[in-house]
Amino acid sequence: GPQQHGPQQQSQHGSQQQSQQGSQQEQQQGSQHELQHDLQHEPHPQPQPQPHPQPQPQPHPHPQPGILIVIM
Repeated sequence: GPQQHGPQQQSQHGSQQQSQQGSQQEQQQGSQHELQHDLQHEPHPQPQPQPHPQPQPQPHPHPQPGILIVIM
């Protein structure tokens, strides 16, 4: 009685674990396959032209006469 009952429980529990692991592996493989499929068949997006930023005119600092006199 108990000898037969023990392995039955173990075998059922083992089959459940195997089925869960199998479904997880199938899900992972499926998602990876879908990702690869999407990447391969995605239309290559055309690069949008970025607007060239206009260079802001830097204000030329007026040289102080003192500095000019020292340089001269």
